[in-house]
Amino acid sequence: MVSEPKKHILLLPAWYPSEEDPMFGLFVQNYAAMLSSEYLVTVLFYNSKATKGREKSINIQSHRGFNEIGIHYYSSNKFLRIIGLFTGMHKAYKIVRKRFGKPDLVHVQILTRMAVFARIINIRFGIPYVITEHWSRYLPEHKSYKGWLRKKITKRVCRKSNGMSAVSQYLANAMQNEGLRHAQPYHILYNVVDTDLFKLKHNISDRRIKQVIHVSCFENKSKNLTGMLDALALVKEKRSDFKLVLAGTGDDFDMICQYAEDLKLLDCVEFPGLISAEEVANYMRESDFYIQSSHYETLSVVIAEALCCGLPVLSTAVGAIPEIVDETNGMLVPDNATKELAAAFDLMLDSYIGYSAEKIRENALKKFSAEAVRTRFNNFYNQIQ
Repeated sequence: MVSEPKKHILLLPAWYPSEEDPMFGLFVQNYAAMLSSEYLVTVLFYNSKATKGREKSINIQSHRGFNEIGIHYYSSNKFLRIIGLFTGMHKAYKIVRKRFGKPDLVHVQILTRMAVFARIINIRFGIPYVITEHWSRYLPEHKSYKGWLRKKITKRVCRKSNGMSAVSQYLANAMQNEGLRHAQPYHILYNVVDTDLFKLKHNISDRRIKQVIHVSCFENKSKNLTGMLDALALVKEKRSDFKLVLAGTGDDFDMICQYAEDLKLLDCVEFPGLISAEEVANYMRESDFYIQSSHYETLSVVIAEALCCGLPVLSTAVGAIPEIVDETNGMLVPDNATKELAAAFDLMLDSYIGYSAEKIRENALKKFSAEAVRTRFNNFYNQIQ
């Protein structure tokens, strides 16, 4: 008996990893790998971080069970970058059809420009498209979704799509409050975690120095790392049996390092810089709990990874975090409450051992494992008429 050919899903992400930034949009790459067991998956992306020396090129490769087509175009002129985007996408889409066949469905990741291209494909070839949003710009705390033309175009491509989804209910509600509505209810598609990599943490409860971890893009406006360090300084006044690993890098990295030095915290804070996913997983498995002090979040990928490692989480109760963190797997404190964060950190240093790492991981797998997230995607795709 001949089996039916796999449906061809074309992913169009606005953010995607590249040589310039291997972490940018990594969650979309993880989606593609997760879907590739059931679908023929092609990712068509425009490298918005291309630098000089990559003025015009289209690269094609197979990766983790799916196909990638990357358009690399550098120009210091914004108008020319827009022209390069759409001419490059047009050429690359012709390559997709010639090499891998006509897509059965186009799945846009992050609005708005890729949804415009998906709408063009829809009009010309009749291929349906759906949208998943990750961006926090719609949140009332962020307030960066602006511009009448952008809003008008975004509303139209959302309304004309065959389905809308977001990575959290909080984000879905914020988008609908901005007028981004659809005839069908929003689907919630959590980020997928590589649960073979993010495995159960080691049993290290007998060591004197507790290790706490935070992974960040070092963007203080949203992540509030200065607030976290202020809380840490208060805790250090009464105890010294802890070390905080602040992993990652970003625009505010040097400022945060200097802030920690000014607070005399360098003896209990480690800055390993930009590290690989494998190194993040190793740090998590060697840690006792995870901490986050964000002002806003759509859904935190690193919190999901920490939970899959069985780590209890201490976080501010912002955005979608209360959807995945509760008293069974961690503690939540108000935003902009340094003393409360310090008190919770102090308490967690003594009480983290009371959480069941096995139970935390078991419940996290029901949300973030490839099997669980793929089921949500299948339900989303199956509602398309």
